[in-house]
Amino acid sequence: MPNIDVSFSDLQNLIGRKLPAEPDKLTELLQFVKGEVESWEGDALTINLQDGNRPDLWCVEGLARELRGALEIEKGLKEYSANSSDYKVYVHAKLQKIRGYIACVVVKNVKLTDALIKQIMQQQDKIDGTYGRKRVKTSIGLYKFDSLKWPLKYGITNPNENAFVPLNFSEQLTPKQILEKHPKGLEYQHLLKGLPEYPIFLDADGKVLSMPPIINSNDLGQINETANNILVEVTGTDYEAVNNVLRIMAMT
Repeated sequence: MPNIDVSFSDLQNLIGRKLPAEPDKLTELLQFVKGEVESWEGDALTINLQDGNRPDLWCVEGLARELRGALEIEKGLKEYSANSSDYKVYVHAKLQKIRGYIACVVVKNVKLTDALIKQIMQQQDKIDGTYGRKRVKTSIGLYKFDSLKWPLKYGITNPNENAFVPLNFSEQLTPKQILEKHPKGLEYQHLLKGLPEYPIFLDADGKVLSMPPIINSNDLGQINETANNILVEVTGTDYEAVNNVLRIMAMT
């Protein structure tokens, strides 16, 4: 079951109530989310969660949302609003036999901090690795919405075409080279092994957002504290799982 790292002060602020400062007493409260204190040093709190069926709890925001209900700070189902839009993503028919599902949401007016970005990345990693079956069933990508040219294209690419700079690299690599040289390419190359063409996510100008489910681009696919509007994308092989993951990320 997953361990998640959170800031104790962040969790306390999100809940809106002073929390027990002793590990045993905090663990009693965390039983509402089937969790317990794994370690606690200063403000850094590691929580072990026993419920593998609740990926919405694998972040500080999800924990706070659940505990606000358990403590009766809020009652009833939390309400969220989402609107349809004119943003379009065109999907290549060949992807049906490779990685056929994609779902997207645009989240606007977000105030990101370094701590919040770390939480989002942690949640993304936990969901990709567990609920997403190590990216086989689902994988998540986040992008700088304001830098994108619409409509987007979820298409296919020859392994030696559409070179781009992958996340945390400084040189352009082709999709084939990414699978041979990039740490994430080496880790997940088996997901594309034997395929004559790979998935690729492009904007209207042909700029690469990512190579699902392997790696984002270092340009459009890296969010930071200056990003106020974010595109969240989930691709995968299971329609229901893809949409479930998108909802969880949107709520966060």
